[in-house]
Amino acid sequence: MRLFRERGSMAWACRIAMAAVTSLAMLAGTISLAAGAERAVRVGIFQNEPVVYMDQTGVPGGLYVDVLNAIAEREGWAVEYVPGSWAEGLERLRNGSIDLMTSIAYTKERDQVFDYSSENVLTMWGQVYLPRASRAQSILDLDKKRIAVLRGGINGLKFIALCQQFSIDCRIETVDTYEEVFRLVSDGAVDAGVVNNVYGYAHEIGRPLNRSPIVFNPFSLLFAISAGGDAGLIATIDQYLQRWKLESDSPYQKALAAMAGSSGRMQGIPQWFFPVLLGGLGVIALLGGWILVFYLRIQVRKKTEHLRHEIEKKEQTERRLSESEVRYRLLVEQA
Repeated sequence: MRLFRERGSMAWACRIAMAAVTSLAMLAGTISLAAGAERAVRVGIFQNEPVVYMDQTGVPGGLYVDVLNAIAEREGWAVEYVPGSWAEGLERLRNGSIDLMTSIAYTKERDQVFDYSSENVLTMWGQVYLPRASRAQSILDLDKKRIAVLRGGINGLKFIALCQQFSIDCRIETVDTYEEVFRLVSDGAVDAGVVNNVYGYAHEIGRPLNRSPIVFNPFSLLFAISAGGDAGLIATIDQYLQRWKLESDSPYQKALAAMAGSSGRMQGIPQWFFPVLLGGLGVIALLGGWILVFYLRIQVRKKTEHLRHEIEKKEQTERRLSESEVRYRLLVEQA
């Protein structure tokens, strides 16, 4: 009887031990799977080099890609970059085909369908380019002219609004890429083209076009998800950007430096120089935008005053002609 109880106790102890081993094995497997699992994130990109782009070999690059890859490495994300035109990227974000859109600016209209990151990635503004033979110096000189803009792009939208504000009648031609804008300007197929300043500076060299003094609409570049989408995705990106902006050797600062130029050309330049430079240029562009609006209002006022004087002169001439006709008629009747 005692032997039976001892054997029973041993069997019970064995079963408990086997159950514990099995549970530990299952737990270890679960932890292993969880550690190995990556979060899939589909990201829309378009040709806006050096901010974001796909090179000729199909490899994504640019400021946004460098920053996002650094975050993905730390968070265990499996990022898939989905190339296309700007308009295609926006539509994919609307219909949920992608999770995240890069290089996007805030507008009230877009805010109805997209949710934005809080941290600014880069400050840019609109820049007008002209064919070499053009003598245009202000937006008023573009009245009745053909202007190429990116379809659905923030710079094109703001340029059109600015023209409407000052009754400037432009013929807008929309295209799918900034490269097409530059090609049309270079070929003389349009009278001017609108791009962002960063793209313009990176691609203007060696082309038969000129950067004009016409700048407008400073704006912040952000990330965006579809409205009601994964807010955690944006929150994580914001957390990294907020911290990395304060760290001189962070992936964000290195990505800014890489965008601004090769490391060899930047030796001896402090890491904080480029963020400060870009921020300073943004302030200058903002002030320039205000000055432009003030200048345009003065020009419109001058043209209005000139037109008023012309009308008054015409009316005076008509009155004198009328008075001459009356005097002539009286002379004829009295003769």
